[in-house]
Amino acid sequence: MSFLLMWLYVWFAAGTAAQSTAPADALLQRAAREGTPLVDQVDGNAPYALVTFLWHGTADTKNIAVVGTFLPAPLVAMTRIGDSNLWSLAAKVPAGARFDYWLAENSPMVTEGPEVGAMLAARQADPLNPHRTCAAGAPLKGCKSIVELPRASPQPWIVKNTSIPAGTVEHYSVKSERLKNERGVSVYTPARYRVSAGPAALLIVFDGSAYLSSVPVPTILDNLIAADRIPLTVAVFVDNPDQATRTRELTPNPDFPEFLVSELLPWIHMRYRVTRDPLIRRRKPDGWPRSSSEARSCPSGFTWMPARLRWTARARGAWCWRRVGTCVTCSSPRATTSITSSLWAATTISVGAERSQTDSSN
Repeated sequence: MSFLLMWLYVWFAAGTAAQSTAPADALLQRAAREGTPLVDQVDGNAPYALVTFLWHGTADTKNIAVVGTFLPAPLVAMTRIGDSNLWSLAAKVPAGARFDYWLAENSPMVTEGPEVGAMLAARQADPLNPHRTCAAGAPLKGCKSIVELPRASPQPWIVKNTSIPAGTVEHYSVKSERLKNERGVSVYTPARYRVSAGPAALLIVFDGSAYLSSVPVPTILDNLIAADRIPLTVAVFVDNPDQATRTRELTPNPDFPEFLVSELLPWIHMRYRVTRDPLIRRRKPDGWPRSSSEARSCPSGFTWMPARLRWTARARGAWCWRRVGTCVTCSSPRATTSITSSLWAATTISVGAERSQTDSSN
């Protein structure tokens, strides 16, 4: 009798394990065919799609999270499927969404505090998604993954057009006495820029290296200027010395706007003929440091939420986006509106139909 009971137990346990891994196996097979995230319609032709992220872990996998601004929170944990090593997360996004994301295995599940550095260090591209911000053979830890749903709007402005003149990008190193550090600064000038001509519009871009690679801002500006959608614009790309410095500077920090006012803008004006007459788009909240110059700090952002976008301004005098990280100062309402909305529409990190409707209303 004991032998029969043991046999039945083994048979039942094996059957249960097979049942728990069957959904995981099916998802992995589909991921091998389609890549991830898996995309499914929601209620036929609804304005949303269901995207499912997968992670094939090991016995050492304790947690795994998706990191991205398209989610309800910047970091959301995956769930293990049964007793398998497959983890998954499903999220509903606009059917025309376009976004990027990371996966982070065995990281602190935090987005602030002393452990945030370890979380950031754990981020990597999705190995099941072939679409990345870097070359196919590059290490996953140095890349993001990209998603473009079938109903995403075309992005003609990001495509290099060899029939139009291209601007140039020069690279510098700028020391700051105020911040006690040194950083790379790159400057784009359009093909028709001349020092002897009138002042050009000025675009200052934080997280500068990302907007010379993942988001091809020089190409976007070339195309928009050639199409007469924006005036001649000089773009200044401000790099971060390191991640810890970025976190300290691009959150409310009185030293950073003073760096812009007293060091960066004078440095720009010494070398380039650009506007000194910005258009103020937002008022600053109480408690923010005042500045008498035209520089405006822009460490602010947007967060995608179902059916709407939240726009937040943390500093005076700028149209600000936290993922896009772009601060615009220029000489006319037309220039400001067209630069901000065109760059917004053209970037590879747009998040769908609600965003486009919001832009068109501005």
